[in-house]
Order: sequence, then C-alpha cells, then structure tokens
Amino acid sequence: MLRMVLKLILFLALALVVLAAAGLAFLRFWPSVGSLPDRAERAQLERRSAHYAGGTFQNEHEITTMTGSADPSSDRKKPCAMLPAVTPEIDVLFVSHDHYDHLDYRTIRALKDRVGAFVVPLGIDAILRGWGVEAEKIRALDWWESVELGGVTFTLTPAQHFSGRNPLKANSTLWGGMYADN
Repeated sequence: MLRMVLKLILFLALALVVLAAAGLAFLRFWPSVGSLPDRAERAQLERRSAHYAGGTFQNEHEITTMTGSADPSSDRKKPCAMLPAVTPEIDVLFVSHDHYDHLDYRTIRALKDRVGAFVVPLGIDAILRGWGVEAEKIRALDWWESVELGGVTFTLTPAQHFSGRNPLKANSTLWGGMYADN
C-alpha cells in the first residue's frame, strides 16, 4: 500500500512539473503574449529612460486621473462598435499599455496594414514588430516624449498603472496616457 501511495505521489509530482513547464513555454512563446525587448533593446531602454532599470519600468509618479462622472469600466460592457474588417484607414493608433484588453493580437494583425502610425510606450514596439507591424510605422515614446505626425504633436504622459501580459513579464513595457496638441 505504501509503495502504491509513493508511486501516486511521484506521478502527481511529475505531472505537475510537466504542466508547469508547458505553462511557462506557453507564456514565453505564444505570439499573442508578445515578445520582450531583447538584450540590446533593454540596454537602449536603460539609456533612454530614467524609469527603466533591470528589465522593468518603475511607476514613480503620483498621478490623479480625473474621470468625471463616467464609470471607467462602462466601456468594457459594450460590444465593439466596429470590427477590424470594416474599420477605415487610421492615421494614428495609440496604445496605452500592453494588457490584453488594450493590445489585442488579432485586432492588431487585422488593422496593421490600415494604420499609418502606431504611437506606443517604450517596449510595446517589440511586441508590435513581433506581430508583423513594420518598424517604420512605430513611434515608441518615454514619458513626456513627443512625436509630430500630420501636424499634430502626440506626447506620452505618465499614468498610475502597470504593464504585463503575464506574470513573467510584469512591467517589462512602459504605460501611459496620450496628450495630442495641434
């Protein structure tokens, strides 16, 4: 009886190890999870941003977000107004952060050829390139950096938030708000 219990425990432990390895492989290699910046890109991010160290961005700003009387979760309850297949040409597409509800693999793949420019926080450019978006279309910004496109200046602003598409990639990309000024 003891032998059978030990075999069962060994089998369960082995099964747990196999499941954990499969889960980690999924989080690492599944395309919709997104790619991390490589070593050279991480070094460039460290030189470019004071908010990036050791492979993660640090949220050091105290930001108060004014939402008025709107319920910030209300837009999650509404169905998508437009499907990617019928969306018209988009001059500039802003992505605030890499959470799945803000950066969707299928949507980006469907829209990428109809978008003139993607304005994104640092690090999200690696995800977009991994999904087939041309590097020339991507403008990756640090907080308070700006880019002018079509006569409009887009500035990435700090936000009290975080990033990460899975627990292994927490804060590996920056996040932020967008200020547009013409």
